[in-house]
This record gives sequence, C-alpha cells and structure tokens, in this order.
Amino acid sequence: MTAPKLALAAASLVLSATALAQYPTKPIRIISPFPPGGTTDVLARIIATEMTKTIGQPVVVENKTGAGGIVGTNAIAQAPADGHTIGLALVRASPGKYSFASPGTGTAAHLAGELLKLRGNVDIQHVPYRGGAPAVQDLIAGQILLGFNNVNTILPFIRSGRVRPIAVTGTTRSLVLPDVAAMAEQVPDYENTEWYGMVGPKGMSREIVAKLQTEIHGVLNEPARRSRYLNELGVELIGSSAEDFDVFLKAELQRWPPLVRQLGIKGA
Repeated sequence: MTAPKLALAAASLVLSATALAQYPTKPIRIISPFPPGGTTDVLARIIATEMTKTIGQPVVVENKTGAGGIVGTNAIAQAPADGHTIGLALVRASPGKYSFASPGTGTAAHLAGELLKLRGNVDIQHVPYRGGAPAVQDLIAGQILLGFNNVNTILPFIRSGRVRPIAVTGTTRSLVLPDVAAMAEQVPDYENTEWYGMVGPKGMSREIVAKLQTEIHGVLNEPARRSRYLNELGVELIGSSAEDFDVFLKAELQRWPPLVRQLGIKGA
C-alpha cells in the first residue's frame, strides 16, 4: 500500500497577454490514465468540478486507460500545447508461494512490490490488474493474499475491517493511518511513495502554466477541502510550483529506471 502525496504543476514556454486574456476558449480536458474509481480519477474529478466554477469553461475528465498509464500519458503529450488538455504507484517462510497484486505493470504499486522483493529478500510473484479497484476486489474476495495500493483506494476497506494494513511504503507513517508502521521500520533502505501531479504537453506557455497553477492551488488549498483530502482520501497535499515539480521529476527519473532495467520490467 502506498502513502500518496499530491504534487502539483504543469509544463512551460511563452504566450502573448491577449491570448492569455482569452484563455480558456473551450472546455479543458483532464486526462486520467487510470480507470474510474481509483485515486487519480477521484482527484481529477474533484479538481475539475471546482475549476469549472471559476475558470469560465467546463473542465471535464476523460479516462484513457491501458499499459500501466502509458496510453493516457501519451494522449497528454500528443495534445496541442494550448492549455486545454492536462493530466493527473509475512511470506519469507514460504518462498514463491504467495503473490502480490498491483494496479498494473510498471505502476508505482508494482515497483513497490519489486522493491520489497529486492530490499526485503522476499520471494513473491507479481499479479497485475487493470487498475486499483479490481485488485482490491480480488484482495477482499481472498483471491490474492497481498496487495500494494494507494491509501485512497484501500482506506474504506481498512476502516470497515475487510482488509488489514501491513505497512505504508513511505519512510514515515501516514497521517491518516498513524498506527500502521512505515515499511522502512521493517525493511532498511525502503521507500516508495506514490504521488500525483498535473502535467501538460511540451511547449505550454509560462502564462498558461501560471494560470492553471493558480486555479488548481485555489481548489486544493481551501481548508475544508484539504481536511477532506486527508481524512476521506488519505492524500497529503503539497501543491508545489512547476519548478519544484520539475526538480522532483528529474530525481525520480534518476532513481527508478536502473531498478526497472535490473528487474527486466516491460510495459504492458
């Protein structure tokens, strides 16, 4: 299970003041690369609903799923850079006997399991699903023993007693699950924190990035909504700048590809 944090930003470049004054000129699409009902979809729909009230155009969510999020991400990358399309991862005694579920190959939850195998010297097999919700359904039904998923997807089932949390995968305990140990307390050098961020096509102007950032920050920073994100969704909001998000992404791109290559993970 991951302990998700929400990072926020988009991409960059240049636009005239006249064009910015007219923006947006048509509905804005937020592409969610995962199925309805998961954390990415829920967060995208909350943001879309609130932005629609202030930005002057409808903001709609489109679910473009497949290949562990690659289909939706490619749709964002290939969209016009005009700001109208943006987007939102026990068993040592019986090696090889048990499996772990994830929302898909190459997702943060998949990497969380592979990292546990590596750092914790645990032999468990990966079973990829098409999104977090189907994985949870099989976990509840007893079809799978262990799963890695984000707090938002699994929290209602923890509170109802239908699943038992073992650990959160960040270096510290989750604010919404303070009695659940961090994986790093049991497995040294372990960290896998799922995050969410807004991105747009390459070439979006700095002015549009700034406007979108202001609008989305306004949605996320309202006190009652921040409390709801944490208490109902298990999400700790960050709301970083585009520049901070860029630095974070570059660090992630340095960290994960070597592990992916070492383990021979291939896209779905």
